[in-house]
Amino acid sequence: MRILTASNAKPEPNGAPAHCLVRPERITIASLKDPMADGMNRVTGRLTRRLFSGHWTTLFVQLGDQEVRVGLPSSATMEIGEGDEVVLAWSPDHTIILAT
Repeated sequence: MRILTASNAKPEPNGAPAHCLVRPERITIASLKDPMADGMNRVTGRLTRRLFSGHWTTLFVQLGDQEVRVGLPSSATMEIGEGDEVVLAWSPDHTIILAT
């Protein structure tokens, strides 16, 4: 179970199942050793592949049995390779929680 926060979420009971929605370009990706700002939602996963599309690169990260996409400008430099464990982080302001 992961505990995530959203600045505009309706109160749900703790532990209630829910879906978390975040636009791919709002997610920051970093290695496990990189510092992250306090107050950010965070999950860890494994970088599985990169898709270069001109000015934009999509990174695919495996989170348990789910795969999520992270969108970055292709000019962003990263020292993270395919197969590396990573941290995904985003602001509660960019989080939408939907009860299931």
